[in-house]
Amino acid sequence: MKIAKGEYVIFVDPDDWIELETCEKAYNQISKNGDDVLFFNSKTIDEKGNIKDINKKLEAYSEHLDGKTFSLKEIKDNFVIKKLACWTKMYDMEFLRRNNIVFQKFRRGEDFLFAAKVYLYAEKVSVLNLPLYNYRDVLPVYVNKEMCNLEDTYIALKDSYELVKQTPNNSYILKYFSVCYIDYVISRYINMSKLCKYDQQVQLYNLSKDFIKYINKELNLKDYYKEIDIIQYLCFLAFPKAFIYNFIVSFIYSDHGHIVFNLGFMKLKIRIFNTKRKR
Repeated sequence: MKIAKGEYVIFVDPDDWIELETCEKAYNQISKNGDDVLFFNSKTIDEKGNIKDINKKLEAYSEHLDGKTFSLKEIKDNFVIKKLACWTKMYDMEFLRRNNIVFQKFRRGEDFLFAAKVYLYAEKVSVLNLPLYNYRDVLPVYVNKEMCNLEDTYIALKDSYELVKQTPNNSYILKYFSVCYIDYVISRYINMSKLCKYDQQVQLYNLSKDFIKYINKELNLKDYYKEIDIIQYLCFLAFPKAFIYNFIVSFIYSDHGHIVFNLGFMKLKIRIFNTKRKR
């Protein structure tokens, strides 16, 4: 970033790619609007090069927001805080420099604090409801990279959370960050533990559990039980060992307002609330 000469910048992971028209379409909108940040959608690509998923998180808002400039503080359901990553966005370089938004010197999670500052400081943003970024989802490669610098991720998460927590008048955004952090830590453990050696799984579990306990001090759980996987969350708080957690959650989990008991030969669902979990 120190050597960047242009007015705007896009970040791309080394194993991902953008569409041929990404820079043109993003530049046309962000320069026309004078935005600090422009958000766009992405496609997830599997190991065979097939489209696994098209991210449509902006689609529900495109009728009202597509191409228009607004402030994140105006949005009650803060749809953009789903992934604390720097990609799927174009940034005004002057906005980044003015607010000292730079990457932390970590090998993993280096963009968490970057993303938090962007969400907190951006005054003018807009959305472009097009999948202009291609995210390569190859889990074994991802796991190997993550396990090499495991502690970095959790230090970066805490730094990011502390920034949001200490920001004045933060209630409009703290809840969305908290839900995002909890979802990230739980899903990260579930996905990575399947491919880890047991000693790595224990290390990953302990770091995840410590972070869940850390963030739990600040939460009123009654405000979050419809937003997060409450069973997984409570299991992290309750069970000191990874193998106990793994055993319990293989039999019981939450799914769209139900507790599900997986008995092998049958599944028993019990409804615990009416509102579907928001993802």
